[in-house]
Amino acid sequence: MAKGKTVEKSEARRYLENIEWMRNEIERLTQINAEYNERKIGIRGIDYSKDRVQTSPDGDSIKMVDWYNDEIDSNNRLIFEYDRECKKAKQEIDSLSDSRYSDLLYYHYLRTYDLRHVADMMNKSYPWTRSLKGEALIAFQTEVIDRKKANGEEI
Repeated sequence: MAKGKTVEKSEARRYLENIEWMRNEIERLTQINAEYNERKIGIRGIDYSKDRVQTSPDGDSIKMVDWYNDEIDSNNRLIFEYDRECKKAKQEIDSLSDSRYSDLLYYHYLRTYDLRHVADMMNKSYPWTRSLKGEALIAFQTEVIDRKKANGEEI
């Protein structure tokens, strides 16, 4: 029985770690978009290196701005998709029968807080919080993952 619980815990952990990865990707892509927007501002169409000053954007500058805009649009589509998945995971986490499990999984996987930080927030010891995390993953497996499988839903 304990061996089966470990396998179930791993499946729940993989799912939640994937959500955690998405949360980190949202942050990373948002930073990239901000950087691209700053770079677009820096692209000027004025060339002072020749005898005549060119004040309109050249073809290369326009292409670069278009490339940045395409990349930002692509990143925004990913951010939207990842955010939708994170919101779905939040609802699943909130559906757990024990609010301690919900709180721990939310802060650890969706807010990406270190488990020691979560322990401090919960006013509990780190070993107790680690143990609770194991219980929470098993609960997530049985209450969410297994239910989805039984209903034929995608995980």
